[in-house]
Amino acid sequence: MLKLIKRENRLGGVFLKKIASISLLSLFFLTGCQFLNISIGALDTTNLTDITEEQQGNSPITYEAATVEEGLEALPFEMILPEELPFEAELYMPPVINDLNGDGKMIIAYFGARSANENEEILLRVKADYPVSDSSYPNYEEVELKNGVTGYYLKSALSFQIDDVAFTVVYMNDDIPVEQHREEIIAIANQMIE
Repeated sequence: MLKLIKRENRLGGVFLKKIASISLLSLFFLTGCQFLNISIGALDTTNLTDITEEQQGNSPITYEAATVEEGLEALPFEMILPEELPFEAELYMPPVINDLNGDGKMIIAYFGARSANENEEILLRVKADYPVSDSSYPNYEEVELKNGVTGYYLKSALSFQIDDVAFTVVYMNDDIPVEQHREEIIAIANQMIE
């Protein structure tokens, strides 16, 4: 009888050790991934610089990429920047990316370009909002973009959604007629759609 009790204790101990090992491995994996910021659908901050100023409360973390390419690679979604612009432009400026919750899963990214001619006040801003939180566009004119994507145009802005990302293109050029501006901003947005 004593041998049977010892054997049960030994088997129970082995079983408990296995449960404890599995639990510890699971805990390590979960905390390790969180510590390393390895997460599907999260901002990769490896090559970004935190430029957040001293703020109070739950303010977003603001990052800047050294290059446009590093900014695009950091995003947890695919983004195509328009290359053929209706004005002579300088290269895109390195993006600014706001991590709204500090976990890389709710972000707003800003890319911008301006006229290469110092005498022209032409500016292009492209904003990506991920994931989409509100997709209503009251007072906007609905326009059809390529591949069946619906856009919403108002003055100097055109917004549209692809999957979980809301994009807004802001094109400021007061030197052209309204109809030409509308056509040009639609052409800019269409370059962002595959």
